[in-house]
Amino acid sequence: MPPRKRTKNSQISLPAEESAQVVPAATRRNLRGRRGGLKDMLEMPLDVLMGIFTFMHPRDLLNLARTNTAFRTFLLERSAQQLWKSSMAHVGDLPPCPTYMSEPEYINLLFFTHCHVRIASWM
Repeated sequence: MPPRKRTKNSQISLPAEESAQVVPAATRRNLRGRRGGLKDMLEMPLDVLMGIFTFMHPRDLLNLARTNTAFRTFLLERSAQQLWKSSMAHVGDLPPCPTYMSEPEYINLLFFTHCHVRIASWM
């Protein structure tokens, strides 16, 4: 991989009467994403989380269930079935969930290209 270009650390000069002060140009910090932006989400009240989760897209809800064990146990238990159904109701023209599948399995089948039964990609 070729080396990255260095950013110029030039200085901005002001008009003649303010030439005594030289302001350095703003430098960019090299960050790899916003780490820990949602770390306090686990401490939010349950009713607030339920309200947020009902308006999320089912794909995002399944991705959230895969982030950590707290969300996984909360979102994949049977008591959260109504949450999944209300999330699926916001997506138009979805066929109903088959009786032999749970809602997260059905969402995985609809919105993801990876098969979790045979551990293979189908696209």
